[in-house]
Amino acid sequence: MRETDLQSGAVIVTGGSGFVGASVIKQLVRAQRDVHLVLRPGASLWRIRDVIDQTTVHQVDIQDMERLLQTFRKVRPVAAIHLATYGAYADQASPRIALETNVMGSFNVFEAAIETEVELVVNVGSSSEYGTKLHPMSEHDPVSPDRMYGVAKVAQSLMSAVLGRRGERRAHQSATEYDGFRACRPSTYPKHDDCHSEDPRTGLSATRKD
Repeated sequence: MRETDLQSGAVIVTGGSGFVGASVIKQLVRAQRDVHLVLRPGASLWRIRDVIDQTTVHQVDIQDMERLLQTFRKVRPVAAIHLATYGAYADQASPRIALETNVMGSFNVFEAAIETEVELVVNVGSSSEYGTKLHPMSEHDPVSPDRMYGVAKVAQSLMSAVLGRRGERRAHQSATEYDGFRACRPSTYPKHDDCHSEDPRTGLSATRKD
């Protein structure tokens, strides 16, 4: 394994323009990190418009393994935070795209990280892995997805865990499942997020954007 410094090296963030991603990006920028965003072409940037000029943007679809790997090889990050996803919003209703993005796209991200000897990979799961419940959810509940997005996110989380157990990389499963274990709701229209939340375990915050 190459010599790395997790406190100062470059960080790649996939899906950095989303609800969680925008919070992560702003935290990294405040920490004066070398931040590289992997964003699909046409991604909406309203959440990060105030910090995007302090980052490097790579317009790459995570389903394009060749270009994704080229980006990882160019950046040589010490850490990768994987937040790109499809299916969390009502208008993202294609089961095929959910599987292609969250399963094969995530596999590409993990493979690119392994190929370029990324020291730390952070993967983020979803409450949709647990299906619809009539009681408050817990991360200790058995997974029971009731739509294809949840199925895809289960597979994504399992891939991350398997790679971690194999010892190929130090994998860290996000302590907070922001897609459902939260007291606020991200929004695409109007362009604001209807809450302020901060998780003390991660230090990630999300503020209302008008």
